[in-house]
Amino acid sequence: MRLLKAACPGGHYTRKVRLAFSGEYNDDQTVLIIKIKTILSVFQRLQTFKKFNGAHQTQSSGEQRRQVLLSAQRAYLYRAMAINTVIVLYLKFLLLATAGFFYELYHLLNIDVLYWIYSALKVVAVLFDQWPGQNLALFLLWLLLSLFSYWKHRRHMAVDSQ
Repeated sequence: MRLLKAACPGGHYTRKVRLAFSGEYNDDQTVLIIKIKTILSVFQRLQTFKKFNGAHQTQSSGEQRRQVLLSAQRAYLYRAMAINTVIVLYLKFLLLATAGFFYELYHLLNIDVLYWIYSALKVVAVLFDQWPGQNLALFLLWLLLSLFSYWKHRRHMAVDSQ
């Protein structure tokens, strides 16, 4: 519930969100989408990335600037972790739904390439779902994506500070 209060200041969150987090909502895809949107809105509120101009740098001490840079790095890391979580949850739960989307799109537009994409996604989704190492692979993917984005951001911050 703390997550809901952080996402919706003043306690103005909808009944669907409250039911999704309490476990009383029965539609799994809707619950997943509601949770992802709520978590992303929390991380968007945490993102406080400030750019320094020359006047602001001369007014602040070195320790204050360092603290602001550290908080900006943390905010960037939280944002990267949220995006990577969405990617991993997509691969875990929505890959088969994407195949179904291409199937419906094929019947709507009657373009053969869409059916080939549907077939490939369907095979990948079914085999990936039955693979015993799926959870470990998704965790490693999440970890590698998070570390890569953090490393890339640190390199960018090091170049900017010089």
